[in-house]
Parts: sequence; C-alpha cells; structure tokens
Amino acid sequence: MKEGNSTPPASTTPKPTAKRNLHGGLWFALLLAIAAIAIMRPTLPDVDGEAKSGKNKDKASEPAIDRRPRVVVAEVQPIGITDTIRLPGTIEPWIRVELAAETSGRIEKLSFREGQILLEADLKTPIAAIDEDYVRATLKSAEAEHALAASSFERVKKLHEEGVATAEELDRAMRDLDVAKGHVETAKVELARCTLFAPFPGIIDKLPVEEGDFVQRGQMVCDLVDMGRVKLVVPVPEMDIPFVKQNQTALADIEAIERDVTGRVIHVGMVASEQTRTFPVKIAVDNKDHAIRPGMIARVTLVRRRLPDAIAVPMFCVVPKESRVVVFVEEDGVASEREVKVGVMDGELIQIKEGLATGDKLVVQGHRSLRDGDEVKVVRLIRPEEYLEQLRRRSAAAMGFPGAMDGEF
Repeated sequence: MKEGNSTPPASTTPKPTAKRNLHGGLWFALLLAIAAIAIMRPTLPDVDGEAKSGKNKDKASEPAIDRRPRVVVAEVQPIGITDTIRLPGTIEPWIRVELAAETSGRIEKLSFREGQILLEADLKTPIAAIDEDYVRATLKSAEAEHALAASSFERVKKLHEEGVATAEELDRAMRDLDVAKGHVETAKVELARCTLFAPFPGIIDKLPVEEGDFVQRGQMVCDLVDMGRVKLVVPVPEMDIPFVKQNQTALADIEAIERDVTGRVIHVGMVASEQTRTFPVKIAVDNKDHAIRPGMIARVTLVRRRLPDAIAVPMFCVVPKESRVVVFVEEDGVASEREVKVGVMDGELIQIKEGLATGDKLVVQGHRSLRDGDEVKVVRLIRPEEYLEQLRRRSAAAMGFPGAMDGEF
C-alpha cells in the first residue's frame, strides 16, 4: 500500500452540528406551546370577574348603615342644691376631770373600779377615802382650844361688865376665841378633804392608785369623763368661718364605728390658731350608748348656703379639656360643645354658673367621644320631671338614666 493513497479511519464521535439541531428543535416546540396557550386564554370564562360582580350587586342591595353617634339627652331644669364644706374633726369628751387628792395620806378605801359607770345615785358615795386619824386628832385639839378660848372670853366679859377687866383685855379674849374657832373650821375642812366625791355622773376612765397607797396633796386619784354627750371639734378655714353659726346643724360620719350622727354647733371660736390659721368650732353630739369615744376622727359636713334654683348637672356630664370644662348639648341632631363655668358641688352634682340654661338638651350619655358639630342620633329623651327626680337622688350609681360611663344602648 502506498502512503499517499491511504484513507484515515472513520470517527465514532457524534458531530456537533447534529446536537445543535436537536436542541433547536426542542426550543421551537416549546415556543409553539406557549403561543398556543396565549391564543387560547382569552376564550376561557372569567370566573373571578363574575364572582366580584355578584358581590357588588349584593352590597348595592343592602341598606346603608347609620354611623352617627347615639346619645341620650335630658332637658335641663333648675334644682335646689346645697353648698357644703366637709372637714375632719376630733371627738372630745363632754366633760373630763382629773380628781386629785386634796390632802396627803394613805388611801383606806376605793369604792369603785376602773371603767365603772357612775350614776347620779353614786355621787353620794366617795370614790376614795384617805386615812383620817391625823386630821381627826387635829380637829379634837382645835375643838379643845376653842372651848378654852370661849370660857376665857366669857370670864373676861363678865369682869369687864363689873369694871375690873379693861377693854383691851376683852378684845384680846375675843381675838383668841376667833382664832380657836378658825382652827376648828380648818380641821373640819381637812377632814372633809379625806373623802373624794365625783362631781358629775360619768365613767372612771383611769384609777392609777390602789388601797394602801400613800398619796400627796394634788396627786391624781381618778380620771372621770362624761360620755353621755361628746364634743366634736372641727378646725374651720378663715374663708368658711363666716358661714358657720351658733346652733347650726352639722352632720358627721364616724368611720371607726360606721355611724352617721347629727350635732349642733355650740361654740364658734373667735381667735384663729397661729399654726393652722383655722378657727375651732365645737359641735355637741348625743352619745347615750357611749359608742363614740374621745380621740375618734369624724368627717363633718357643714352647710354654707342653700341655692334653691341652681342649674346643676351630674359630674359625669362635664368633660375637662385642658384649661376649661365643657358639656355637650343637642340641637336639631347636632352636638354642640358648650364651655361652662362651674360652681359648688353637692354630692354627685355640680353647679353650672354659666354656659347652660333651662330647656337646653344636655347629652348625658355618649358625650365622651363627641366633637363639636358632630351629627348625632338621639335614642332617648329624658323628660324634665324624670331628670329632676334622678338628680334629687344625688348619686350617679342611683340615677336611673345612664351616664356614669358610656356603654351600649
């Protein structure tokens, strides 16, 4: 075989041009499928569009919702209110006396015990009896001295009548008789001081001595208090003291015993305390069952004045806004904001001095979320007589119409 005529062997590797042709065919088929889908899609039914269109038709057939705030209104009417002041006070005993020994000596007998109640009949029985031996001996000596002086005086007097004794001697005898008589009286007084009596019915609050104790003159033997009545002492500020009068009625709440009591003003202090600049006012309160005890605290209500025709509204109708307070009134379906000037308070009521008038329709519920000019729907109109009746109850909890808090109608 010649080298120039030799033919190279055939290769087994696929040709690149055949592979490219295969890939190109696949891509062409995919493009055709996408084009067919795009052509067919517009012919499919629009299910979502029909559903949305149906919902819109249902909504159009529904009635419109009234979104106006719903409120309750009441026609304002004048009502009598009372301007009061409420102050703390302290209970004091009606009378308190510390009975002290009037002479020195040993206590022989105590007739009562600590805490015992003394009645009117007990005032004749001595609380304590002090040893009388020394005082009785002194009295006996004074009586003997007096007898001698009396005898001497009679003798000198007779001699003076006979002209034997001088006038000077008679005067001296009379003086000695008077001195002796004074000694007897002094001894009798000292003897009386050996027994200690109660000056008034009451309770023996303290009895710090025992039988056999030696007491000095002036030492306390018994602390006696009158509890049939008590005094309620109230410090009243200078701005309020002109309104407090003698015999004025006062109400007091004694929290310790959960009792409300009524008293009468018996004293209005004329001089203010230098520390507090308040004037002491004393109020008498009955205490027959002795339930009220000295030292208890009471909340006292005193009337300053009565306002028979005041415009007053429940406190919860007033809305504070920064430096002012407002209420809302309803006029032809529109809520109007009214700035008001408030006055005195009476329980749950507050006086409106300016801003409201008789006949205004006050919003008593639903006003907390209102703004000036809001359209509202009145769901209830409270009649004037009903409104006044509710106000007279003086308590938001007791009021029959809603308003203490906005809630569901």
